Amino acid sequence: GMDRLRLYIIPLATAVAHASPAMAHDASLGDQMLQPVTAAQSLLPLLAVGLVCRQNDHIEINRVQILILGIGLAMGLAGQIHFGAGDSPVAISFVLACLAGGIAAIARPVPAGATSLIVFALGLAIGANLHVETSSLLDVAPALAAAFFATIAVLLLIAETARSVTHDWHAIGLRVAGSWIVAVAVIALALSLRGLA
Repeated sequence: GMDRLRLYIIPLATAVAHASPAMAHDASLGDQMLQPVTAAQSLLPLLAVGLVCRQNDHIEINRVQILILGIGLAMGLAGQIHFGAGDSPVAISFVLACLAGGIAAIARPVPAGATSLIVFALGLAIGANLHVETSSLLDVAPALAAAFFATIAVLLLIAETARSVTHDWHAIGLRVAGSWIVAVAVIALALSLRGLA
């Protein structure tokens, strides 16, 4: 639990603290690491998926889930580089936030297999919305690694900390948070679709 959390958080914090511009480009490693947790189109689905994981005790952010997340991130970023960054990855992210937020709001148990699918979709969404300077490996690799660690850290933070708390208000709080995420994501989706139209 907590020891595993420290294993991820400490290197993450150290990397952010020592963020030096990657290969003399504008975006430093710190900026790249903060992308998934500062941009709404990455943060909303990340929070929503974290809530779903937290509500379901059988869901564990283990090595398999972390690998699936990494593959999703890489595929999302590869897709963005191949097809170009448009507004559609943003819309897809908000749709995922609506779905996962909705699952959290109704607090229905999620089958273990569906978790992998949700985690993969999260990776895809964040990867597709990552900002990279160029498509060279020197830009892509640090951006991917930074996003990967930041995403895992936030997921573990939400899903794994103090999970033994089973008070009624705690469960209600998670449901309320899920419904708020849905509300914000719906508004954001509407605005991004208006931009697409």
